[in-house]
Amino acid sequence: MSKRRQFTPKLISVGIIDSQLHYGVYARNWWEMVSILSAESNNKYFTIPYRLFMRIGCELNGREFVITVTSNDKNPLKPGFQCICGEFKSEIELYCHRSAEYFEQFLKSVSQFASHKQIIIRSICQ
Repeated sequence: MSKRRQFTPKLISVGIIDSQLHYGVYARNWWEMVSILSAESNNKYFTIPYRLFMRIGCELNGREFVITVTSNDKNPLKPGFQCICGEFKSEIELYCHRSAEYFEQFLKSVSQFASHKQIIIRSICQ
């Protein structure tokens, strides 16, 4: 039995779809394929966007975390992910899991940390 931490993400800011980013050369980086089990026991697939300036919040270990989708410092056509918890702010990372490492160190609970990707997808699909 998995001891995954339960959390309820909330959408703070919807963000925007930018045609140059979401339909341009790096479009595949701005969209995520999600599989959801339907009532008929069939998987349904959706493609959801990482919207520019989208902000998602959730509470983990009694602390409020906010994830912001922004353009990446190294390549502004690719998404970047930044997490904020109180005064702590991660660097802008190209992949969700890289900035999650900062929070794993911050929380000192690697096994119970939910990834950014899970938080964003749960928030959008609710």
